[in-house]
Amino acid sequence: MKTSNNYGKCLEHPIELNSVPASIIFMNNLVTKQGYHIIFHRLGSMRYEERIIDHYEILSGDNQYDDIFINIDNERSKWMPPEGYLFDSFPESMCFQLIEREGLEELDPEDIIDFDEKYVFIDSPPNPCDFEVELDYIKSLPPLERVLLDSFGTNGCVEDFPYSLIKSLMNNFHELSSEQIEKILLAVKPRIID
Repeated sequence: MKTSNNYGKCLEHPIELNSVPASIIFMNNLVTKQGYHIIFHRLGSMRYEERIIDHYEILSGDNQYDDIFINIDNERSKWMPPEGYLFDSFPESMCFQLIEREGLEELDPEDIIDFDEKYVFIDSPPNPCDFEVELDYIKSLPPLERVLLDSFGTNGCVEDFPYSLIKSLMNNFHELSSEQIEKILLAVKPRIID
């Protein structure tokens, strides 16, 4: 299935999903085409041609901001990432996440997550047996990506985005010193809106 270049990037062509849980699973599994994880929050919802569209602001691990628009009022979900993004998980894993999140025994047919595996980011990290190569690879990553193990965010609006979400994430890393946390936060540039 081919989409327009602005699919999911504008009010006119939002991502088509069928529930709030589907949108959270969608966003939690989204990465950039380069494999950088994202941090997101929902700025709010707006009406467009009799539909309610959710507006998400995102920041990727390589310090790039973007906007994604989702309409959750659809009979079935269209599991296709917007241009520039892929999924970090295969459909089976995302189905399991949805079942677990909603406490279900199984998914109804309209909730089954299915998509072409061409939409999955396939990581080819360095050989974990070669510690030096792996260490060099980790050092080459942007500071924020080094601490992002997964994409994550919230369905609510967060003040001081992305800094407050990053701080809450890093509070779970007991091995990070306050100097390391400050260095990561300083590397995150604020969003400049033209």
